[in-house]
Amino acid sequence: MIARLTVFVLVLATAAGAGDMDPPEESEAAKKERTYQEWMQKLREGLPQTATNLSAEFRLSLTNLANSTYVEKMSRGIFEANWVHSSFGFYWDEIPSPTIRGSNATVEIDKFIAENGWHMLTNDWLFLITINKRGKPIQGLPWEVIRDRTFAAATHNGILYIPLRGYMPMGSSGLAYNPQTNRFQLVSDFKPIGDHWYVWSQTDTPSQERSIYEGESTGSASRSGANGSQPIRSETNSTPPAAGSRR
Repeated sequence: MIARLTVFVLVLATAAGAGDMDPPEESEAAKKERTYQEWMQKLREGLPQTATNLSAEFRLSLTNLANSTYVEKMSRGIFEANWVHSSFGFYWDEIPSPTIRGSNATVEIDKFIAENGWHMLTNDWLFLITINKRGKPIQGLPWEVIRDRTFAAATHNGILYIPLRGYMPMGSSGLAYNPQTNRFQLVSDFKPIGDHWYVWSQTDTPSQERSIYEGESTGSASRSGANGSQPIRSETNSTPPAAGSRR
């Protein structure tokens, strides 16, 4: 009887302990798939809403289209082309601050600037299209999860641009390194994320939020860098310091 009671107590204790244990951490692959499913759900919900002037039958056909194998395959391809890492989210303004700090954080960036300068491309309109072809490879970005990955990059008017999602002028987003707080001329939305790094987006439907420069308050910010906002210091035409220097 005592033996059975001991076993029973041990079973209850084990069950209670299991309830207190933290759930296993979700794998990167699982996070990616979950994000994809959430994105697809938003797509399915959004399609009928964009056709409010159409018949109920046509809106239903759009919903069915979103559930079709063809659209699934196409959507999966778009998602894969825009996926970076779960910590980077899926939208342009979800990218986190650099995770690597200190003197080694921009070694590769300084090397890239030393080799290519701050004015690699000059054509404003074609810049975001041609960067994938005319840009140069860059590695060693100060985020641990993408430290070893290679991206296409190019400089324009004293700013280093690294598109991460898309290469079209009306549908691109990515990172920018802007140590002199130069004026953004190529993007419609941007915001600082620390250590002179910015995230930016170029679309045909700019955000209603104000774009701000590093150290600038939202109250004093202008609507958008591409539409006339000014940096803290007016250094649009200045050349940033030589590679390796800091301010």
